[in-house]
Amino acid sequence: MAVRSVLQTIAKPATWALGLDRLDSFATIFRQCRCILTVPREFLESSSAKLVNPRQNMINSDTVSLSFPASTFRGLSDEKLLALFTKGFFGGWVFYLQSLLLKAGAWKIIPVKFTGFRDNSQQRDIWSQSDIPETTLLPVGDTLYRCFKVIDVHLASASNPYPSYVDFGYGQDQSVFTGCHRFRIVRSGTANELGEENIEFNLEGFRCNPRENIPSAAEIFAWFHVLYAELLFARSVQACLQRRL
Repeated sequence: MAVRSVLQTIAKPATWALGLDRLDSFATIFRQCRCILTVPREFLESSSAKLVNPRQNMINSDTVSLSFPASTFRGLSDEKLLALFTKGFFGGWVFYLQSLLLKAGAWKIIPVKFTGFRDNSQQRDIWSQSDIPETTLLPVGDTLYRCFKVIDVHLASASNPYPSYVDFGYGQDQSVFTGCHRFRIVRSGTANELGEENIEFNLEGFRCNPRENIPSAAEIFAWFHVLYAELLFARSVQACLQRRL
């Protein structure tokens, strides 16, 4: 991405001068993360994708990822890491302005709603960053700022080793804009050059016009969406590396 390359070039001297080249520095994570304009097929074939995009209209998608030696997160479970990632994403400084706007009433523009999702009396609406847990995942049905709903959670186990993830749907399937974020952790069974297994963080997402098979109006700002995703990803991974916010 041209914009990202410019930001990285500008950031390098400042990063060196301020000593921001530590593993857990935001600048280091932002420089090293990788973005591709696609998502795994299994995500697009998932129950979350069918809920958000029931007519299977055309989508625009992206994945931001970064790998570390698994020993970097020794002792931290997938759920703990996904919880920290979630808090870094929705409760960190990158998302702060958006959270203020949503709390001020912007959520009313397009509150999250999916006709195929059955709400229940136990689900919560979370408005405060302090209410986003750091050790456990939000249960399916809970919403953040009335705009992001937890629609699926999976934690890898011996009986189902598929990589752990949590899905957040946004928008409305009866409107002209909707989408889904998947936070996913992949533990590689293949050793790296140092003989260690890797752990990969992924921020996968797609957006679409669920009513018509045309790009959503949001694609006018596609370049900003990708940059914003990379910034949110960097803050989320930083939260995991720091173990706490």
